[in-house]
Amino acid sequence: MFCFGLFSQSNFSFSGDLQINGQTFQEDLSIGAEKREPNINSYLNLILDYKNYLKIGTRLELYRNPIPGFENYEGEGIAYKFVQFQKWNFDITLGNFYDQFGSGVLFRSYFDQNLGIDNSVNGARLKFKPSTGIDLTAIIGKQRNYWELGEGMIRGFDAQIYVNDYFFKKSRTTINLGGSFVTKKQKDNDPFFILPENVGAWSGRMNISKGRWNFESEYAYKINDPSFTNNYIYKNGNSIKISSVILLMFFSTFYSCEQEEIDGCMNESACNYNNEATNDDNSCQIPINEVLEVIYIDSVVSGPVGEDLIAHVHIRNSSCSPVSVKARKIYNGSVV
Repeated sequence: MFCFGLFSQSNFSFSGDLQINGQTFQEDLSIGAEKREPNINSYLNLILDYKNYLKIGTRLELYRNPIPGFENYEGEGIAYKFVQFQKWNFDITLGNFYDQFGSGVLFRSYFDQNLGIDNSVNGARLKFKPSTGIDLTAIIGKQRNYWELGEGMIRGFDAQIYVNDYFFKKSRTTINLGGSFVTKKQKDNDPFFILPENVGAWSGRMNISKGRWNFESEYAYKINDPSFTNNYIYKNGNSIKISSVILLMFFSTFYSCEQEEIDGCMNESACNYNNEATNDDNSCQIPINEVLEVIYIDSVVSGPVGEDLIAHVHIRNSSCSPVSVKARKIYNGSVV
């Protein structure tokens, strides 16, 4: 891969990259490999940027002798082009784009040249952040099918809410909620079957994480979408995806490994709780209902008549926040 920047000024910048992949093949009758011509895949990306909020980009692709199964890629041309505007909490893209809703159960478009996958959407995408903690996305367009576009028109909407921006702001546990709705509109040209021309699907998801632990779940529902791939089944479908991950830190040498010890307070209710601690060092500061806690008082004091007597009172702040204490002097029942 070769990257370059042709020019850069205060307002404009122009950059790009060139990638060339090639393979040669030799005959090997023991595994059934036949001799064939070398194949070459090339990708040239160009991007013009204006003040970091307006971008114009394109990608030129060239395929020579694609491997079996991807013969339809043979040729060259502009396969990806877009104009993108990003400002005032808006992100607007016209042309080709890649995106994903949630875990990708309902909608995912991506590019992987090693797998021969490029299902970019050619259309329009609008992303909007109405306030902190809310992300909205709307899309419409047709997906790439080799050098052509698929017949179906895709329309979708996705919302992501970061709960901790509104509730549980001081919590060490983060909660994110999301939902998606996607439809595919395609004319029924089948001479034998009556196929639905507008297929819809929706999903809801949740993500909870705390320290090194992460939990993800997503449920999706789709109305019947009979096709050759599923043997023309007229049946609604649903799916659920659940995953949980715990990240552990290890130090390893050769074939031995031991967990790194981190001293700290491991009580979650303490003011000085350390979610990365693996060894409790008895330093926890546990808050109590009463903000001020009297830990010592001189219950009896004595001295000569007419002299000032001094009594000691020790007070501890038992909350997780700073506290101001005002002392008042009382003589014969009156504040002085």
